[in-house]
Amino acid sequence: MKINFQSILGKHILIGITLLNENQEIIDKFQFHGIIEYAKKDEMIGVRSNTKIDKYPVIKDENGLYILPPDLNAINTAVNGIYTLHSTGEKVENPDLVASWTITTPKIH
Repeated sequence: MKINFQSILGKHILIGITLLNENQEIIDKFQFHGIIEYAKKDEMIGVRSNTKIDKYPVIKDENGLYILPPDLNAINTAVNGIYTLHSTGEKVENPDLVASWTITTPKIH
């Protein structure tokens, strides 16, 4: 599948997030999955997810979509199989796409 903003709409995506501190040390890692309901090049990618990720700093919009950067370089076609979310133990079967982002937290003074 050619990945573009139109082609990812309605696809099931598995997302991994790595959080780093200001020294580039890993603070935490977590995963979630859902359906891409919104994707615009100059705006965002919006994912509807039922994965419980309340303790993590993932931003939701007013419609309850998790907001991800509009960076298609982070998204790849998934290999068929069963994926286990390490942060929750949930099993995800045959997602269409996988993505990962690394977020560096700002230094707190």
